[in-house]
Amino acid sequence: MDAELDEETSAALEAMQAIIEMPENWLEFRLQPGQILYGHNQLVAHGRTEFRDLGNDGSRRHLLRFWLRNAGGIDLEADPALIA
Repeated sequence: MDAELDEETSAALEAMQAIIEMPENWLEFRLQPGQILYGHNQLVAHGRTEFRDLGNDGSRRHLLRFWLRNAGGIDLEADPALIA
């Protein structure tokens, strides 16, 4: 966001980066065709390894992103941190 970070915020982000990069804090999931992984983005730091479709034979993957919440419509009516 092109904003300067103060020393405390920079130190906090560096500490978080160090923690999430520690292999003992990783879980790896290998999904098979037809499987999904469901996670809570506000509770889990996550990443993805690179994915390559193998060909144009109709077996290419399809990615669908969705959001679940207890109330509301398709727009976020409140701060996402407040939506349980």
